[in-house]
Amino acid sequence: MSLMTRIVRSYNALCIAVALMTNCNPCSDILLFPGFSNVFAGDPNSHTGSKTPAEHHEKQFSPDPVVSTQGRWLNTLLGDCRMMILNGIQWFGLEGARFTSFQGVYATVIDYVACTEQLINDIPLFKVLPHDCEWSDHAALVWHMKVECEVSQSLDTAQMSKGQQRRLRQLLKCKQGPPPVVHNHLDDMVTAALEAGKDTDAEALAIFGPVHLSTTTVKVIAYALCHQQGTQSTVVVAGCYWGPGSQLNAVERVHETESVGLFWCTFRKLTDPVPETPLVSADMLAHVFEQWLNPPEVLPPGFDAAQHKMNAMLASYMLSWTVDYTQEGFFSLHFDEEEVTDFKEDLRSRADSAAADDHITYLEIMDIPNDLLMEIFNTCLDKCDAPAEWTHIALVGVLKRGKIGSDPESY
Repeated sequence: MSLMTRIVRSYNALCIAVALMTNCNPCSDILLFPGFSNVFAGDPNSHTGSKTPAEHHEKQFSPDPVVSTQGRWLNTLLGDCRMMILNGIQWFGLEGARFTSFQGVYATVIDYVACTEQLINDIPLFKVLPHDCEWSDHAALVWHMKVECEVSQSLDTAQMSKGQQRRLRQLLKCKQGPPPVVHNHLDDMVTAALEAGKDTDAEALAIFGPVHLSTTTVKVIAYALCHQQGTQSTVVVAGCYWGPGSQLNAVERVHETESVGLFWCTFRKLTDPVPETPLVSADMLAHVFEQWLNPPEVLPPGFDAAQHKMNAMLASYMLSWTVDYTQEGFFSLHFDEEEVTDFKEDLRSRADSAAADDHITYLEIMDIPNDLLMEIFNTCLDKCDAPAEWTHIALVGVLKRGKIGSDPESY
């Protein structure tokens, strides 16, 4: 195959790739590099039904007839990038036209493999494996691709250095990597850049907090009703009304509130927030997520064990630091101030977005001097590294539809 091939892999949405570029329209800057063919594989959470990205593509069949807005967007994007979907086309037979996602009683097709049109002749096989519920709630998608390559030396472990042999053993055992770095030099650069972007007022605000706090007016109606007062059948009811449809609205019968203390106990019961007891603990979710996010100790039946061993052996020959031989310097070209300015202009349209875990807003980033931002970006390129804070992610457990809430694997 004369063209270089890149694998674009996404677990959630193709817009993850879009977010890496500014002013791309729409994503063509990513998927239309001259001299490249592309394969996209992942779960863009899109329903395309039996619609194809372009009219001249081979007709495809999908057991899921639904076409969603996200699916139409995906088809348009792939069509603009001259890519075709492999799921369901006659070229690969019925094995390629199966459901891919299984959520409770619902089965859908939301996982896809797509490739550049001229690459289809180099893909002899594509299929969706039968669903293994013990392995995942998604089916595995398998495709083979012909790639011309040259191996300069025999893959004989006896010819490997001790370091390569040790790395190969680690790869084959699928062990987890070293513990994550919690702080590095790049974090210090980011902190210094953020401080440089603050003016005197901002620094005082960061230290002492706001001088005053203004909030919108909240009207709360509290009421009480006493029925048959002074008799043995006296009934007293109290309530609070915060507004239409508010979850804080409450009404309760008051029992034996003969003292001020008992009255305030009832009042707090009506007005104080009561946290819900979670059905599963964070430790239970962490144990499950850790298994999902790391390589399995035993390969699932659908995987090619021999090919996995060969891939691990090839990977052990790869250098941790490689030279960028592309003429355009795609992977090593430094940022200039003009690009940083364009980057800030892109942030300006999203300046009101919520802050992430680090509590840093886009407005604070825009206040950082351009030369400091450029230095951070270029240091990341030179060191092939990033601030440790950028590599952390918060995992949130969301109960899947139709699943049991007390089972940590339902999240």
